[in-house]
Amino acid sequence: MNTPLSQPSLWQKLSDFQLDDAPEAAVQFSDKLIKEQKWSPEFAKRAMAEYKKFLYLCLTMPQGASPSEVVDEVWHLHLTYTQSYWQKLCGEVLQRQLHHYPNQGGASENQRHRDWYADTLIAYVKEFQELPPADCWPLPKGLALEDHLAPTSPFRTPTLQATPQWDGHTYWPIGALVIGLCSLGMFMLSGPHFLLTFPLLMAWAWWGTYLKIQYKRRVMGEAARQLHPYHFAALFKNTETLFRALVADFAERGWIRYQDEGKFGWDAQVQQPMLYSLQAQDKKELPAGLLRAFLYPFAETMSKKAVALKNELAKDVAVGLFQWWVIMVGLARVAQGIVNDKPVIFLLLLLIVYVLVWIVLAQLPLIDKEVKLGYQSQDWGGYITAGALTFLLLDSSYSLGSNQTLQGVFGKPSKNSGGGEGGTGCSSGGDGGGGGCGGGCGGCGGCGGS
Repeated sequence: MNTPLSQPSLWQKLSDFQLDDAPEAAVQFSDKLIKEQKWSPEFAKRAMAEYKKFLYLCLTMPQGASPSEVVDEVWHLHLTYTQSYWQKLCGEVLQRQLHHYPNQGGASENQRHRDWYADTLIAYVKEFQELPPADCWPLPKGLALEDHLAPTSPFRTPTLQATPQWDGHTYWPIGALVIGLCSLGMFMLSGPHFLLTFPLLMAWAWWGTYLKIQYKRRVMGEAARQLHPYHFAALFKNTETLFRALVADFAERGWIRYQDEGKFGWDAQVQQPMLYSLQAQDKKELPAGLLRAFLYPFAETMSKKAVALKNELAKDVAVGLFQWWVIMVGLARVAQGIVNDKPVIFLLLLLIVYVLVWIVLAQLPLIDKEVKLGYQSQDWGGYITAGALTFLLLDSSYSLGSNQTLQGVFGKPSKNSGGGEGGTGCSSGGDGGGGGCGGGCGGCGGCGGS
C-alpha cells in the first residue's frame, strides 16, 4: 500500500499550513465557509482538505491545476484573507505567487479548461492513489481514472478471474414443469391428494434454497482466494462494516490512534491513500464523527465499485420466485377450503413448517469456517492487518485501546447499513468542474504561478 508522493516535503508544508489560523477570532475561516456556502461542518472540513490537495497539484503539475466548483469556493474565500493567502501560503509555504486565472469564455476556451480539469483529476489519482470524492470533484463522463491507480489499489473495480458456475441448471426446467402442471390441476385435487402433493413442492423449494446457499459459498471461497480484503468486505458485508474495518486496519498499523474523549489522532508523516485528508486538517485530532466523515466516503466508493460484480454473481439464482409461488398456492388452497367449509388445519401446519425451514435455511452462514480459515491463512500483510481481518471475517469486537471498542465509539451497526451515511452535507453537480470552474463552463480556469 506504500505509494509515496512525488514531493512529500511540499505536502508536509501544506498539511501543516492552517486555514483556521486565528484562534482569537470569533469567526474562523471554516465558520465563514459554512455560513456562506450553507455546507455542513463535516463537508466544509473535507472541502478544505481537498483545497490543500489542489494547491499541491498546482505546484506539481507543469501547467498548474484546475479546481472543481467546491474547491474553487474555498479558494475564492481564501483569496479574501490576503495576509493568510499571499504572505503565509504563497510567501512562506509555496514560496511563489499562485494566481487565480478566470476562464475567458468561448467554445475553444471552455474545451481547453475541460481538458485541463480532466488532467487535474488524473494527476490527483496518480499522486494520491485515491479516487477524488465525487461530491467535491465531479467526474466527467468517460474519464477512466482507474487506469492510473496501482494494480493492487482497493479503489479498482473488483473482478473474479474464475467465477463459480450455478449448478442448478436442471432446477429451473423441472420447476417450470411443476409450476405448469400444478397451475392446471392443483385446485382440482381432492384434499388428501393435495396434502400428499404439496410437501413435494415444499421439498423442491427447499432444495432450491440449499443450491443457492451452496453456490454462494463457492463464490465466497473463490473470492477469498482472489479479492483484496476490502473488496471482500464490499461484496459480502456492508459499507458500515467496511468503514469499521478501515478504522481497525489503520489503528493496527498505527496510522490513526484513539485518544481520550472519543477523539482520534493520526500519523502526520506516513504517505498512504485515505490518510491525506486527515493530515490536511488544521487540528491534529478529530472527534469520531469527523473521522467518519473523512473515511466513510472511501468505504462507500469501494462498495459502489463492487456493485457490478455483486449483480453478476446474483444472476440465475433467483429461486425466491418458486418459493413464494409455493406459499401462494398453499394460501389459495386454505382460502378454497374455508369457502367450501373443509378442514384446513393440516395445510396451515404444513405452511408454518415450510416457512420455518425456509427461515432456518436462510440463516445458514455463507462465510463458513473453511472460508474463514483459508482466508486468514493467506499472506495479506501488504493489504490488511491480522487484527482488522479477524474483525472483518468473524464480526468480532475490536479494541481501540483506552478500554474502548469500535462499537463503543461508533455505536451498534445497523444490519441494513449500506451507503448514504457519509454525512457529506453538500453535493456538487455538473460534469467536469461542476459547471462553474475547472470544467470550462465559465467562472475560474485554474492556477498559475509567477
